[in-house]
Amino acid sequence: MFIHAFKYRIKILFNNKALLFWTLLFPIILGTLFQLALSGITESEFFKVINIAVVNNDEYNNDLAFKNSLASVSDESSEDRMFNVTLTSTEEAVTLLEDDKIDAYILLNNGINLTVKNSGMNQTIVKSFLDTYSQTNSAVINIISSNPDSQNEIMNSLSMSTTHTKAKENTSTNILLHYFYTLIAMACLYAANWGSKEVCDIQANISPTAARLNMVPIHKLKIFLTNICASFCIAFAEILIVIAYLTFVIKIDFGDKIGFVILTAFIGCIVGITFGALISSLSNASKEGKTSLIMSLTMLQCFLAGMMIVQIKYYIKTTVPILSYINPANLLTDAFYYLYNYSTFNAYFTTIGILTGFIFIFVLISYLKLRRQKYASL
Repeated sequence: MFIHAFKYRIKILFNNKALLFWTLLFPIILGTLFQLALSGITESEFFKVINIAVVNNDEYNNDLAFKNSLASVSDESSEDRMFNVTLTSTEEAVTLLEDDKIDAYILLNNGINLTVKNSGMNQTIVKSFLDTYSQTNSAVINIISSNPDSQNEIMNSLSMSTTHTKAKENTSTNILLHYFYTLIAMACLYAANWGSKEVCDIQANISPTAARLNMVPIHKLKIFLTNICASFCIAFAEILIVIAYLTFVIKIDFGDKIGFVILTAFIGCIVGITFGALISSLSNASKEGKTSLIMSLTMLQCFLAGMMIVQIKYYIKTTVPILSYINPANLLTDAFYYLYNYSTFNAYFTTIGILTGFIFIFVLISYLKLRRQKYASL
C-alpha cells in the first residue's frame, strides 16, 4: 500500500512544473548568475594586505600562541601574508581606526576583542582569522588537558599544516563561497513549497482533491506521511543536483567534507519541508497565498543571512544576535561555513542540533494543528 501510494504521488508531483522550476531550475539559474557576476572580481582585489593594529599590552605579550599565529600571517617575506600589523597603544589604535589608516584593531583583554569602524570585506577576513584561531586554540587546549602526552604530536601537526591553514584563512574564497552557501540554504528552504502542497492536499476546504482524499477510508495521517516522503525524496534529489551543478559545472570548492555537506543539505531539506507544512497548517490563505507567504519568508531569511549583502549577516550577529539563531537560512549558511573553515566539529554540530530542534518544533505544531481540523461537510 505504501509503495503504491508513494510511486503514484511521485508521478503526480513531477507534473507540477511550477514547483519544479522554483525548487530546482531557479537555484541553478541563480547560481550561474552569481558565478557570472562574481567572476569579474579579480584575485588582486581580494589578496591585498590588510592593515590592522594590535594593542601592545601584557596579555598580548604573554600569549605566545596568538603572537606566533599572527606573526605567521603577517611575515613580510611570505607570499601568503594577510596582515600588516602595527603594535600600538589603545589610544593610538582608536586614532588610527578613526583616520581610516587601519581596518580594525585587536585588543587582548580577558580574551581576544576585535574593534572595527565599518563592516566590509577586510573586516570580515580579520574576524574569520580570529574565529578560526579561537576554535583551533580551544580544541588544542582541550586535547592537551585530556592527554598531555599528545602535546608534541599536536604541535608538530600544527606546524606542518601552517601553509594550508594560512591559505584557508585568507578568506577571499570564503567571501565568494558565502553567496553559494546562502544559495544552497535558499534551495533547501524552497522545499517548503513541497511541504505546503502536501498540507494543502489534505485540507478539504482548500481543494477538491483534498476533499476526495478526506473521504478515503484511510487515516489522514498515513496519507500525509506517504505524501511527505514522496515530496522529500524529490526535494532532496533537487538539492543534490544543485550541489553537483555548483561543484562540477561552476567549480565551487566546498572543501573535503563533502559527506557532511550532503548531510547538512539533508537536514536543511527536512527543515524546508516541515517549515512549509507549518506555514500551510497555520495559515487560512489560499494555495497561492500560502506560496507567496513561504517565498517571502524564505527570501527574508536569506537576506538576513547575507545573500544579497554579506555585511547584513555580521550586522545582525553583532546587533541582534538572537535573529542569527532563529533564522534557518543563517544556520544552514553557518553550517557550511564551519565545515569549510574549521577543523573541529563543535560549532557545526551545535548548529545542526539547533536545526534539528526546529524540525521537531515545526512537526509538533503542524501535527497538533492538522489533527484538530474537522469539516462539517465535504
